Amino acid sequence: LYEKIISKRAIINLTNWDMQLKAIRSLSQFLKRDGLIVLVEDSIQSWKKLNELRSEWGLEEIPVPWHNQYIDEDKIINETKDIFELIEIRDFCSTYYIGSRFVQPLLLKLLNIDREPQYEAKINYLFAELPDYGSYGFQRIFVFKKNDSKLSASND
Repeated sequence: LYEKIISKRAIINLTNWDMQLKAIRSLSQFLKRDGLIVLVEDSIQSWKKLNELRSEWGLEEIPVPWHNQYIDEDKIINETKDIFELIEIRDFCSTYYIGSRFVQPLLLKLLNIDREPQYEAKINYLFAELPDYGSYGFQRIFVFKKNDSKLSASND
């Protein structure tokens, strides 16, 4: 058994919510008592939040890639509370997304520069160095602790 399990952008590649939930729940079997599961996954809530900001400024919605099923963080928190306690949600790339997915395209639009935003643009590097603000980054870190007391109580 492990003290920590880290999943980075794996859950979003499962094709539906039932498979995502089954995978997350099954990971608990490999954790020691009070072990941690760390999910680094794209969130549908953050995706919506950034797209709402873009929409307010007349920018097109960024689609979810066809091969991803962004996680619904509310569902994951609620549907796993019998085995996991949410310890923390960390936004580690929000400011970067604001710069690369909002500010850069907005500047291009306002300056009438007809080209797609560039991922290697210097402005992106600037925003990557700034402290994180908000929850606009699609990727978030979810830290859950295996809650053996809840498991024991439910098994009694």
